[in-house]
Parts: sequence; structure tokens; C-alpha cells
Amino acid sequence: ATNGGHVFPYTSWETAATNIQAAVTAATAGATVWLSNGVYAAAASNSTVVTINNKPLTLRGASGNPADVVIDGAGDEIEMSWVNSSEPLGTVSGAASRTVA
Repeated sequence: ATNGGHVFPYTSWETAATNIQAAVTAATAGATVWLSNGVYAAAASNSTVVTINNKPLTLRGASGNPADVVIDGAGDEIEMSWVNSSEPLGTVSGAASRTVA
């Protein structure tokens, strides 16, 4: 949640991680990482928004409406990176991406 408390292990909206990467890193294999409404940006220009290290996950917008959850590349291409895997191990639903600065 963009307005969460950022208190590990991010188990409620009140203690939710404030960025997608922290939530993904804390999640166990097979988990669903819920994204509350808001805009989530890459940490820096030319960086991936999310890196998932060899574990299957689902990233899901809470409302189900992609207009409510935006993953913003700040002018760069959006990249969801699954590392140590020959193919993506998860899905993204109920979220939109944009690359405009």
C-alpha cells in the first residue's frame, strides 16, 4: 500500500509495505501480493520495478481495476523481472503500467 506502515512482515493494510519490491521479497513462494490503489514507481531511472527471485507469485490489484493500481516506469520501459528462471513464474492482474515521464 502506498500509505501502509511498512512494518515487516506486511500482513495487513495498516502494516503493508510501501513499495512492491519489499512485499515481493517478504512473500513466500505461491503467495499473492495484493496492491492497494495508487501509483508505484521504480526506485531509480533505468531500474526494474520488481525483481522476483525464483519463486512463483501473483501480483494483484485489490480493486481488480487496472486504472486504480499503476506501476510507473517514469519514462522507462516497465520490467517485471523473474530471475533464476527460464520463464515467468507468476502473474500480474488488476494493475496497469505506464512509461510516460
